[in-house]
Amino acid sequence: MDPKLIKKNYSKLGWLYVAGTLLTNGILYGVIFAVKKFFPSVTENTDLYTIVQMIPRFFICYPIFAAIIFLMPKMQIPQKKMGGGKVAAAFCMTYSAALICNVVALGLIVIFSILKKLLFKGAVFQGMGSGLEVADLLTGLNPVFSLIFIVILAPVAEELLFRKFLIDRIYGYGEAMAILLSGLMFGLYHGNLQQFIYATTIGSCFAYIYTRTGRIRYTIILHMLINSMGSLVLGGAIRLAGLQEYMQIAMRAVQSGNFGEILGYVEDNIEGFAILGILEFVIGCLILTGIILWIVYLAKKKFHLVHYIGEVPKGKRFSTAVLNPGILVFIIIYAGLIIFRLITG
Repeated sequence: MDPKLIKKNYSKLGWLYVAGTLLTNGILYGVIFAVKKFFPSVTENTDLYTIVQMIPRFFICYPIFAAIIFLMPKMQIPQKKMGGGKVAAAFCMTYSAALICNVVALGLIVIFSILKKLLFKGAVFQGMGSGLEVADLLTGLNPVFSLIFIVILAPVAEELLFRKFLIDRIYGYGEAMAILLSGLMFGLYHGNLQQFIYATTIGSCFAYIYTRTGRIRYTIILHMLINSMGSLVLGGAIRLAGLQEYMQIAMRAVQSGNFGEILGYVEDNIEGFAILGILEFVIGCLILTGIILWIVYLAKKKFHLVHYIGEVPKGKRFSTAVLNPGILVFIIIYAGLIIFRLITG
């Protein structure tokens, strides 16, 4: 296929995702603005305000987003089954990668926030720029809503939009760039540094699995499991242990540089932290299992890409897939948003 035509198609995909994501965000921010302007009392009810934000997202915005993507024809991906053992291994590997990347992201946020405080006299972790508001979902959201919106609907929508619909339209141009763009665009769309790093990582892992199997149900299941570990399992453990205030106390300590409050809180809630410690031990075992599996898979060279006639040749893949107007505009918009939130948050 003509390289210029392939580059044009990558650009078209980028423009479709620019249009879809901006329209989606525009509708959502419009709904939030209208609610705050005309129905301010709704924002005082956490459950009701959650419903007001989530219903338009999943039942209006995302279907419109999908309709925009469908303007570009899809390609066929060979389908293969994935056994239960491989699904379990994939969960351990992606979950361990996600948590490790999350720790790295938090470390970068701490460093950036401290530098910002020293240079600009700003408060560490102030605002939304770091993405640490995500931690509030662990304890602040109703468990039923966590199950519906975070564990079920979000994985289905995100895997369709950023895995199946995206990869189906560029798969024939080369698996490597399909995986890269799926993970990168998924991470950037989250709009903050913390989620960008781990969402790009797990998004790339899911993209690889989808290219190997051609069946989106496997990545949806894995996505659901990972989301449930944070929102239901860890969040539930924090509530069970009565440690809902710990996140806020920890953030205040980092802001002030006074960690005495954390030590006092731990001493007053030692039983709760013992309960949390049991779960952390289990999570640690999952992480260790995932790391071992990564080492084994890499050592045995079990990861491979399938190449097809007509795909972009090596050496021209990045310039063709990324260095085109549509994809570049998408990257600039959402990378700019992440930087803006870091600076102003």
